[in-house]
Amino acid sequence: MVNLMLTYHCNMNCDFCFAKGQNKLFPQEMSIENLNKVLNWFEKGEAGRQLPQQRRKKISLLGGEPTLHSKFLEIIDLLRQRGFKTTIFSNGIFPSEYIKHLDHNVINGFVINYNPEKHYTKENYKRVHENLRLLSEQKYPIKLSYNISPTNYDPGYIFKACKEYNINVLRFCIASPNIDQSNVFAEYKDYRKLIKKMIEFVKEAKKKKIKLTFDCCMPWCLLTKEELLIIKKYSQIFKGTCDPPADINPDLSVYYCLPQSWVKVKNVTDFGSVDDMLKYFKEHTNKIRWEYDTFIECKDCIYKKRKMCQGGCLAMKEKFGYTATGKRLSNKDFFKEDSLQQQKADTKEEITALKKIGIRIWGGIGDGMMFSPTLRKIKQLNPSMKIYCVGGKNHREIFENSPYIDKFTISPDNSAFEGDFDKAYSTNYRILEPSLNFKKHGIDIIAEELFGIKLDEDEKRIDVFLEKEDEQFAKRVISKHKNPVILAISSQTSTNQEWDIQKWKELVSRFDDYTFIQLGVQGEPHVMGSINMLGKTTVRQAVALVKYAKLFVGVDSFLNHATNATATPGVVLFGNSTPVIWGYKSNTNIYRGFSCQPCVDKEGGLEPCSHKKCLNDINVDEVYYAVRAKLREPVAKMLAAGEMQK
Repeated sequence: MVNLMLTYHCNMNCDFCFAKGQNKLFPQEMSIENLNKVLNWFEKGEAGRQLPQQRRKKISLLGGEPTLHSKFLEIIDLLRQRGFKTTIFSNGIFPSEYIKHLDHNVINGFVINYNPEKHYTKENYKRVHENLRLLSEQKYPIKLSYNISPTNYDPGYIFKACKEYNINVLRFCIASPNIDQSNVFAEYKDYRKLIKKMIEFVKEAKKKKIKLTFDCCMPWCLLTKEELLIIKKYSQIFKGTCDPPADINPDLSVYYCLPQSWVKVKNVTDFGSVDDMLKYFKEHTNKIRWEYDTFIECKDCIYKKRKMCQGGCLAMKEKFGYTATGKRLSNKDFFKEDSLQQQKADTKEEITALKKIGIRIWGGIGDGMMFSPTLRKIKQLNPSMKIYCVGGKNHREIFENSPYIDKFTISPDNSAFEGDFDKAYSTNYRILEPSLNFKKHGIDIIAEELFGIKLDEDEKRIDVFLEKEDEQFAKRVISKHKNPVILAISSQTSTNQEWDIQKWKELVSRFDDYTFIQLGVQGEPHVMGSINMLGKTTVRQAVALVKYAKLFVGVDSFLNHATNATATPGVVLFGNSTPVIWGYKSNTNIYRGFSCQPCVDKEGGLEPCSHKKCLNDINVDEVYYAVRAKLREPVAKMLAAGEMQK
């Protein structure tokens, strides 16, 4: 993200503003000459990057108040002429006539810092509402920004504005200090009160179906486990670390970010590209990020060790953290209530003592399948417990027949949880970024990290409760073909899991003595030489076909997990995911382990990869010999490994 600080002058004086004082350091506005230098530098750096169309030539205009720039409309015209798209960060107090000169070809949207009425003069309050009305009428995307501070923690006013102007996205954060702490910001002693208000705000936004994005970051240990899951569940962005946004000043010097403005480079064009600049800032903030501690508890914190939490805003750490002050500074000094560090995950005894729980089943079919061993264990530990589950349509065929669920509801949201439960859970293990932070299987991550339950090896079998009709369907299909092998070449998660179609074709052509039956969704490319059953099965029918086939061959998809449920051997190709988390020991898992792998939990990991080296490096011979070896493996060996019998 590149922010152009057009001017630091502002027509507001928000007490929480972390740009306070910058107008004294940079009294001038960015010249058109300097703006063109930045745009030239940006274009030159992007020339060698493979970016999706929607991410190309995107910058943000900030301040101060960027619309106060004397040549603001000229800047918009310049960006339009050069093919740039921009998001404008504004307080909304600008001449309404400006809107007539804007168009959707250059404006991605507005982020409006919106305050309670008392912060405005009557004229400015009227102006900001007139501009919100006009922008809404012209269908510009608007995101209101809510800054939670000791002087502003009642969000009623912002929900009212969302309703009035049909705004469904809010950006929120806890106020951070400016460079000399002369603004109003949240000190550690304020956090407990503000966090409670923040949780109320998040829950209310969810009820009103407003999407949330969290700006900056905060120490995770200041949240209870329940609070952390609530925010991560209902916010599109909520991380324990910050990424360098790069604020480019009017004189072309560049900051890591305003609160960290002592991390500065004199001229942004000294870098070869945006990536080079961001890498530099990342490296030069790593010491304070990982070597400085916010609290004494940080030393042994698992979230810090996994680099999931950096201990909050770097400006706060540098000035007020334990390492910076040299004094004993514990989160227990500020919070009497249990924090994430002090409140351990539910134990097996605590969960099974409950009488009625609700479980939101998250993710794709395979993600749901990996939860089934935990579900079975919970019910076995307490057969009288009522378990109500809510999931998407893609989970119905996996869980609808489960004897461990008392009621299964299909819902696109969490509305089914609005009932009388002792406790509600979610199976969303992906908020833990598993491939970056764990070296154990996804089944174990779900059981241990989300439910506090330890599974024995023989308890990790996946459940899929096939109906008689599913079994009969599979037997009819299988009986028509000699030595059937199930083939699946695509994953609905990402195109980065797809092997070249010509390689699949060559592989299939080498097996005259076996019949490949291709499963998947309608519209996927068909591998010539295989039986085309794309889009012709239900989920359970597909699992049943895997059960009665001699082998499964394919990429990491839900049918990979079906091999565990049915004890059918498999050969599975892994690209952006890793067999450590999503593979099974009973299969042959082909995985290169390049430095960029796995990327599924990294930023941009699900976007189309420009080289797909991880899969392109796998040749047909390797897969061919793996399949041959697997087909010769006796079934008795699989059964001896403790897999479920057919």
